Amino acid sequence: MLARLNLTPNHRCSSNYIDHYFPVSPDVKEPANQVHLFNHPSNLTIYHWITAHGYDNYGAGTDYVDPAKSSAISWSGPVQAVNYNYSSSSMYTMMRYVPFGYVW
Repeated sequence: MLARLNLTPNHRCSSNYIDHYFPVSPDVKEPANQVHLFNHPSNLTIYHWITAHGYDNYGAGTDYVDPAKSSAISWSGPVQAVNYNYSSSSMYTMMRYVPFGYVW
């Protein structure tokens, strides 16, 4: 199901899906020299879909799969395919930069 959400994403909505074993795929924007996902080059602006599959520390951290770990991406060398305990507040900040919401 693809949904365009005109609301600010929140932990309660996302964690409800994850709690019931449904991963979600948030759309994120990583503006140059601002917040970025683990090991993404901070000097680039990156538009990106990822898959969130869990959370840590009562929602303070988000676990996600990063499709940028690919030979097709020139800077993907240090990127890990599976990532744990990424700051949820940073994740929500990146989700607010783009209008597409997330897929569940």
